[in-house]
Amino acid sequence: MAIQRGLINENIEQFKVHLEKELGANSDLLIREFQLHNRVDLIIVYIDGICDKQVIETSIIKPILEVCNDSFYFNEPNRTTELNNYLKDQVLSASEVEIASTWDTILSSLVSGNTVIFFNKSSEVLVIGTKSIDSRSISEPTTQVLVRGPKDSFTEKIRTNSSLVRSRIQHPSLRIEFSKLGERTQTDIAILYIEDLVDASILKKVKEKVKNIKIDGILESRYIESFLEDETYSPFPRTFNTERPDVMAGNLLEGRIGILVNGTPFGLICPTLLMDHFKTAEDYYEKSDISSLMRLLRIFSFIISLLTPGVYVALVTHHIGMIPTNLAVSIAAQREGVPFPTVVEIFLLEVTFEILREAGIRIPRASGQAASIVGALIIGQGVVEAGFVSSVSTIIVALTAISSFAVPQYSIGATGRILRFVFLFMGAFIGLYGIMLSLFFIGFHIAKLNSFGVPYLLPVTPFNTAAQQDNFIRMPWRQMKRKNNKIRDEK
Repeated sequence: MAIQRGLINENIEQFKVHLEKELGANSDLLIREFQLHNRVDLIIVYIDGICDKQVIETSIIKPILEVCNDSFYFNEPNRTTELNNYLKDQVLSASEVEIASTWDTILSSLVSGNTVIFFNKSSEVLVIGTKSIDSRSISEPTTQVLVRGPKDSFTEKIRTNSSLVRSRIQHPSLRIEFSKLGERTQTDIAILYIEDLVDASILKKVKEKVKNIKIDGILESRYIESFLEDETYSPFPRTFNTERPDVMAGNLLEGRIGILVNGTPFGLICPTLLMDHFKTAEDYYEKSDISSLMRLLRIFSFIISLLTPGVYVALVTHHIGMIPTNLAVSIAAQREGVPFPTVVEIFLLEVTFEILREAGIRIPRASGQAASIVGALIIGQGVVEAGFVSSVSTIIVALTAISSFAVPQYSIGATGRILRFVFLFMGAFIGLYGIMLSLFFIGFHIAKLNSFGVPYLLPVTPFNTAAQQDNFIRMPWRQMKRKNNKIRDEK
C-alpha cells in the first residue's frame, strides 16, 4: 500500500502503520497511546533526542489528562475537529500549537523535533512546538579573535544566532525570514536585512538565488555560498563569512544582507567587496589612526605573502644585476652546493610549509607542540645544514608565511596561497615580466568580478570619494559624512 501524501483520514492503527512505513522502525520514534473511556482514543508521537521531554510532559500530556474526563468533546468521538480547536485554544500551554491535515506537514514536523497528537478517526492532527536540540553554549570566537570588542560568537543553533543579532539591532525594521533548504536535510536558514537600508534589487537577487538552490543536503554555510557566487572558478571570495554577531550587525547597518544556517557558527554576508576581507571589527573599536595603520599593514602583508617568492626567484634567475652586488655575492655563496634550481628550492619549501600548516590544523592539540618542534628545528634547520636549500630561501619562505598570518580573513588568505604559486612559476619562466603580466591578468579578472551586481573593487572603481573615508583608512567617527556606508549609496 503506497503512502498517501495528501489528507489524512484513518484510524490509529492505520496512522501508526503509515508512520512506520515512512520513518522506518526507528528506536527513537516514540508513540505513546492513551486510553480514554476504556479505549485507545489518542496517540502522542515524537522523536527522542530532538524534542524537549519536559515540555511534552508538563505542557501536553498533563493538561490533556486533567480535562479528558470532564470535557464534553472527549465524550463525543465524532467531534474531533472541535476537540482539536478546544485543546489548541484552551488546554495546551505550549507556545507553538498548530493544526495540520497532510502527511507532508506531519512528517516534516516530526523530524524537526515537534510533537504530533492524533485522535482516532480524525482528519487533522495537532502539531506542538517541542524542538530542543542540545548545542554548545555561546563562547569566544576561534577564528576572528580581537583584543578589544565583544567576546561572544555564533553557535550551531540558528535561533541563538538570530537572537544575538537581534539584541544588537533593536529596531522594528530588522527583518529575519526563515525557510528550509535541502531536500533531505531540511536545514533551517535565515535571511537578515534592515528593510529601510537594504537595496531592494540586491535583496531580490539574494532571495531568488537562495530559492533556486536544489541540493539534497545543506550541512554548512559553504554549501549555500557556492550557489550564490556567479564566477564559480574564481579564487576570490564573493561572500564574507563570519562567526561574530557584531560583524553581522555592523554589515546589516551598511545595507547588506546576512544569511544564517542552522548547524554552523559561520554566517554569510553579501554583497562583499575586496577590501572587506582586510577589515576587522576591531578597526571600529580602536582609534582611527591606529585602525588605519593596522589596515594598511594587513594589505601590505598580503602583498608580501603574494609576491615575495615570485619576485625573489625572478631576480635571482633572470635579473641578478638588479640585486646589490654584496647581497648577490652573499646569495651566490649560500647557494653554493645546493642541488636544486632556485624555483624548485622555493617550491619545495612552500609545499613543506603548507603541509605543516595543514598538519597543525588537523592534529590533536596535545601533539601540536611536538609538530612545531619537528617543523621548526628538524625540517627547517636540518635541510639548511644538509645543503638541500639555502638560508636565504628559508628566510623568504618564513617571511611569506608570517605575512600570510596577518591577513584576517581565511578565505582571502587561501586565495593568496593559490596565487602565490602562479607568481612563483611566472617569475621563474620570464622574470619580472611574468610578475607584471600576472598582475595585469589578475587585476583584469578582479575588475570584472561583481557580487550581486556590485563591482568587486568598489569604491576604488568606480571611484566614490565619500566612501574612501572607510576604505584603505578609517576616518574618525565624527568626521565621517556617512557613518554607515550603505551599499546602495556606493553603487
